[in-house]
Amino acid sequence: MKSLFIQKRIIIPILIGIMVMVSLYFYVTNDKQSTPVPSFVKKEKIWETVEINTAKDFASIKIPAKVKSNQFAIIAPRRAGIIQDLLVDIGDTVQKGQTIGSMLPKGVEGQSSAAINEARARLQKARSGLQEARGVAMEAVSVATKQWRESTLQSQTQASLDQEVEKQLVEKKSEALLTATQAWENTKLLLFGSGSDRGSRNILGNFSDAIQKNKVENLADEIQRMEKSTEWNKPDKILTHLSHIDNFLIQTEKLYKNAQPSMSINATLIDKNLKTIQQQQIRVSKIKQAILALEEKQQQFISKQAEKEAGADRAIKTLDLVQSQQNLTTTQAEKNVQVALANYNAALIKAGHQSITSPFSGTITARMVEVGQAVMMQTPLFYLEGAETAQSQTALSEIHFSLPESWENKVAVGDSIRIKTMEGAFLSGRIFRLSDQIDLKTNSIAATAIAFVPADIETEEASLKPDNKDLLDSGSETVLELELKPLNFPHGKSLFIFVMDNKSSVFTVPTLSLKKRSNQYFLWQKKEGEIIQLPVEVLAEDGEFSQISSTELHDKDLIISNPSVSLFTRKDT
Repeated sequence: MKSLFIQKRIIIPILIGIMVMVSLYFYVTNDKQSTPVPSFVKKEKIWETVEINTAKDFASIKIPAKVKSNQFAIIAPRRAGIIQDLLVDIGDTVQKGQTIGSMLPKGVEGQSSAAINEARARLQKARSGLQEARGVAMEAVSVATKQWRESTLQSQTQASLDQEVEKQLVEKKSEALLTATQAWENTKLLLFGSGSDRGSRNILGNFSDAIQKNKVENLADEIQRMEKSTEWNKPDKILTHLSHIDNFLIQTEKLYKNAQPSMSINATLIDKNLKTIQQQQIRVSKIKQAILALEEKQQQFISKQAEKEAGADRAIKTLDLVQSQQNLTTTQAEKNVQVALANYNAALIKAGHQSITSPFSGTITARMVEVGQAVMMQTPLFYLEGAETAQSQTALSEIHFSLPESWENKVAVGDSIRIKTMEGAFLSGRIFRLSDQIDLKTNSIAATAIAFVPADIETEEASLKPDNKDLLDSGSETVLELELKPLNFPHGKSLFIFVMDNKSSVFTVPTLSLKKRSNQYFLWQKKEGEIIQLPVEVLAEDGEFSQISSTELHDKDLIISNPSVSLFTRKDT
């Protein structure tokens, strides 16, 4: 028994040692294949990121505005009373100091005056006379003008006819010169044979009448001398040449009628030559008569042209006289109206009425009262556009609007704005005046802007571009003046103003990216691999997204979209 006990005491430690060794073996082997992760080491979490964007709804604001014309003026009475008469209406142009109506002061309402009625009737009669005089003047001048135009047209037409006859006469004289030359050459050839000059040669043939033969030879010598002179080809001498040629041919015909056949010229040749002479004489006589007829016609046209020109001169003198007379008549009628108006105003004043005069020059755009209406001092009677004021030298109209108090430091003079009309058109503009005070009743700041043309057409959702402000910041006033032209709006027109906060620090972020501790919200920015915890101010929340404000963030920065509470204790890595 004792030996068995001893054996167990030896065997059991050995077995335990073997088990320990086997365990150590397996432990070492597994440690080489894979290193187990200690339970106290956490895996690094991968965070999702998202870009932030500037909140446009918070970076711009839409404000209603009203136009104030710097050429707008109100015409009002200086005392209370009843409107008696209005002499102008909407659309009429008035001058400074012009009487535009009359009123009856208190104390004499309903007073009737025969003098006023008579003066008013005379004024109406004078105005009717002026209209009639203008109508008569227009008619008289129209008739005189028509007569002058007709006379001028007749004179021009007659001048054209005269020119046509002159042209025909020149052509006919040229033709006559050729005819005379041909007749002379042909007849000379029959009488004297070939050769350009007669010389001392006698007429060929046997003629019983020596006196007639001598006469023909003398005429031939005379024509020969004319042909050699410098006046043969002159158009103004052609009738003289034709007369000589015609007489020469007539005498030659008489000579040939008494010719006797001979050996050199037989009876047949005599008859042939006689016919040739007669044909030449007919041609010369015919063209001579045509020239005489054209010259007579020309003289008639010249006489008619002189008459037409005299008629045109009389017509223009008549027109001048009519215009002068009608101007005098119209001027006198205008003076009659002025006198009647002065008498009417004097009658109104004498009867206790008061004239209403316009303190400005311009155009009436609205009438606020009616005849017979009782008005108080400074009650608007008319609205007037076009009045010259000191402010109109800078801009014809201004756009007035109010900025919220929260925008006090977000805009400045010179900032660009967008303007939308009620018709849907978009225009550019800039702020040129801001109030230094905040209206405590409305918690707003008064601002004034000017619109410019042309402008880029954009939709209401389009981003506002501060191009004009950049131009102003550069100090280039000359460039601004050249590129931007102030636009004028009617007084009282309603507009919408879009103002952009170019330095806005309001961004749109996913709502889940925000965590709150106590009363402070936080988000985490990922920048250059680091995660930075930033405190932010939540301005609005619309479910999936929220609008936050932070001066540390910028547009397109990356933030953690799925942060956990553990990040509150996490240090920047």
